Amino acid sequence: MHWLEKRILAVLIIPAVLMATALGYAATVNVPATATVTAATLTLTKVTDIDFGSIVSSTAASTITIGAHTGSATPVVTGTASVSGGISGLVTVGTNINATVTISFAITSANTPTQAEAIGIAGTAPTAATYMTVTDASIATNSTGPSLLVSVAPAINNIHIGGVLTVGANQAAGTYTGTCVCTVNY
Repeated sequence: MHWLEKRILAVLIIPAVLMATALGYAATVNVPATATVTAATLTLTKVTDIDFGSIVSSTAASTITIGAHTGSATPVVTGTASVSGGISGLVTVGTNINATVTISFAITSANTPTQAEAIGIAGTAPTAATYMTVTDASIATNSTGPSLLVSVAPAINNIHIGGVLTVGANQAAGTYTGTCVCTVNY
């Protein structure tokens, strides 16, 4: 090999060797990417019924107010009826979301589900003597107002429900029932 050929070969080989050592080695791997989307869910569970207590009516109409707060409620009586006992209703909210939700509810009677805000003696004709109305229904939450900041468990998401029961003069004796429908919008 001629000395000129050796020089040209050296000029070509040296940069190739330098480039190969500068690049080093490489390895690749594929990393899969996944995501799971779950629908937001809310579960409402009735824990405690609203109980206006044991009422003794009188010759004049009265109102019994049960506050929407934790535990037994001391009924506030306006009028001459007497009452003992009473507890606000309690609904718990289970969820897989962290969000602020709004709450609405309505009370329907035992005999006529379309008659809002009435409770009555089951199996009797709806008359003034056998039905009482619940007005000014109220709620309290572990947030404030008609909205509730709900959080994923183990958070406690409670809705307490109360109201004002109108007891007629000489209200008929019996057990009055109705249903409070609680709806949570999210």
